[in-house]
Amino acid sequence: MRRYFLVILFITVSFRLGAEVFKVGLFRGEQFLSVEFIVAESNYSLILPNGKSVSLTIGDYISVTPTGQTIKVKKNGKSVGAYTKIRLVTALADGSMRIKLIPKENAVYTYGGHFEVFSFKEKLKINNIIEQESYVASVVESEIGNNAQSEFLKVQSVLCRTYALNHLTRHAEDGFELCDQVHCQAYKGKSRFNNLIKAAIDSTRNLVLVDNKNKLIVAAYHSNCGGRTTSADQVWSKPIEYLQPVADTFCLDGNHASWIASISVKDWKSYLKSKGIIIATNDSLISDTLFNFINEDRANSIMYNNQLLPVKDIRSDWKLKSTWFTMHVANDSIEFHGRGFGHGVGLCQEGAMKRAEAGLEFHSIINFYFKDVKLADADAIKLYEMK
Repeated sequence: MRRYFLVILFITVSFRLGAEVFKVGLFRGEQFLSVEFIVAESNYSLILPNGKSVSLTIGDYISVTPTGQTIKVKKNGKSVGAYTKIRLVTALADGSMRIKLIPKENAVYTYGGHFEVFSFKEKLKINNIIEQESYVASVVESEIGNNAQSEFLKVQSVLCRTYALNHLTRHAEDGFELCDQVHCQAYKGKSRFNNLIKAAIDSTRNLVLVDNKNKLIVAAYHSNCGGRTTSADQVWSKPIEYLQPVADTFCLDGNHASWIASISVKDWKSYLKSKGIIIATNDSLISDTLFNFINEDRANSIMYNNQLLPVKDIRSDWKLKSTWFTMHVANDSIEFHGRGFGHGVGLCQEGAMKRAEAGLEFHSIINFYFKDVKLADADAIKLYEMK
């Protein structure tokens, strides 16, 4: 039986570095003409490029509309002026804004922290400047909603924090560090509904996962592995020593443990042709076995006429829930019977939830899915990387 080791990396330092602040690009996938910022909690200041500021209290709202390379700004319906960029800043940690996208109906979101707004190619761009632990709390709630398993919430907190700190240069050319989509991590506003998340954040504050070289790990996670996770090289073509397959029976009763999809034989043949794989067009020459694919071991490709077709391409091209599936012909269609939801690498969320319900502590859950990793203080890791 493979053994897993997890130790807390203790590093004595004579000082603590300042709290990390993330710049998150909001609503990058949304289409809207203007936006309203309504003060929901605490007080804010509208900071203008000329250095002047306008005080805002609860209920005040700022309307912003792009006009070329500038933005028109109004406070409570009255014009403030046109500027290249504005900032909305709160002096207190509990400040939050309700953000309304116009003309989208019912598109109102609540975010904490500070904001900068500007126009780019006549479209509004909004960045949210948010303290690290508040960001992590929001991502955890966006990922798992009202799950009440405290040990699982700790696991998710550590993974979300590690993932964020390891990807802060992903959107450097876009003028922010992280986006609010699953491309980075789902970030849908201030954590407000699950009160247990705050306790999980506090108990794991600043903790991240590192490998045996004290480097932040690729903190991969997914919804459901279908009974077995997969290795990193099966998905990203690059092996990572701590991301190895593990059998996970705890997720088999999860909501996303299995799925079914179908594609017509005609569409499938056209798809194969688009991939350079030619199949006879005469239906009488097609045997069922040609399109049957039995996949018990999470194979990473299908062989057609001595050509390999990666299952990750099939998943991406046909928007399937996972790469773990079998195929068989049913009348004029090909049925896919799949297992799991997501890329299958790293932590299986539904399996981890069940492990927490069974009484396992958060570090034991991490041990199961990641081989030979350590918990470490994020500030200590920064010190390791200083030159």
